[in-house]
Amino acid sequence: MTNINLRKIYEDALNDPELMGTLDIDTILDTLENNENDYLENLTFEKIQKDVYDALVDVGVPKPNIPKLCASLAGYRYVDEICNLHKGKYVRWIRRNKPGELTKGCKVVDIKFANTGICVLCITNIGRFMQYRYDDCITFQKLEIEEQLILMAYDHIAK
Repeated sequence: MTNINLRKIYEDALNDPELMGTLDIDTILDTLENNENDYLENLTFEKIQKDVYDALVDVGVPKPNIPKLCASLAGYRYVDEICNLHKGKYVRWIRRNKPGELTKGCKVVDIKFANTGICVLCITNIGRFMQYRYDDCITFQKLEIEEQLILMAYDHIAK
């Protein structure tokens, strides 16, 4: 994968104390018991990083911009199917006609299926609603702590 050290970017993000929050063990255990995380089955952080990298290459992001975007997307997963896009979670996207321009992002409120395609309705941090066409963008969704713990378990099993 060229000379980008994705593992280093991932390790730096993992060791950043500002990214760590307080853990609610009961919520984590409940999350593990339900089937809502089937989309993570057999995934590892390395596979997620590779998916992000491949998505950036496929959309035509210039090679010099890829390391910076990979660093910005540490802790995000590429959403290649609309069924894996979850309401209430933070997303960022890149428009296919403007590769290399990563949005600041917002939280998904609703997903609309219209005659013109799939629209994702979001709310920004300042309470402004906006929407984007899913079909015209590549979407990345932030991994929540529970999802990261599940992936850590899969990483441990894979070793």
